[in-house]
Amino acid sequence: MASSSSSGRPKLEKAPVDLVALREQSHLSLLAALDAIVAEEGGAIRLVLDQSLSGPLGLIAEVREFREHGVDKIYHLEAGPPPPGTGPLVYFVRASLESARAVAVQLASAAGTAAADDGGVTPPPPRATLHFVPRRSLPCEKLLEEVTSSLEQPPRSPLRLFDILQEDTMRRPRLR
Repeated sequence: MASSSSSGRPKLEKAPVDLVALREQSHLSLLAALDAIVAEEGGAIRLVLDQSLSGPLGLIAEVREFREHGVDKIYHLEAGPPPPGTGPLVYFVRASLESARAVAVQLASAAGTAAADDGGVTPPPPRATLHFVPRRSLPCEKLLEEVTSSLEQPPRSPLRLFDILQEDTMRRPRLR
């Protein structure tokens, strides 16, 4: 087993494939995605993670870095209403129908909550950004389209954050 660095992440320098570059590229892509949301949406990000991604994302970036790049709180994806708050929702989920259904339920719930608010002017539901990891899934996208097509502000198109893990966009890692 590889020894850990001072950050708690395993050392990758002696791997047969250039994993250090892979981790760094993933790190930069993840933080750039968060920065883009902060720049466009403003507000404190509510980051919702598929539970199975907490560990792998922890190997790429530390909680401190998430906070430095606009994340207010981190939640695990669960069926039911979205996490409380007013900032943009950002989802990082595995491309599974189960995860897509949970996201769809949260978005529909957020839209219903916004529509039910009293006080005259109804605030729009929060904007949501969805990142499938490691890649998009057509069945998941179709499911989300069906559920969110009736929403006033459907989520943005899913973005491919971890393109480096896909064969069609991946530069071949250097072998040492």
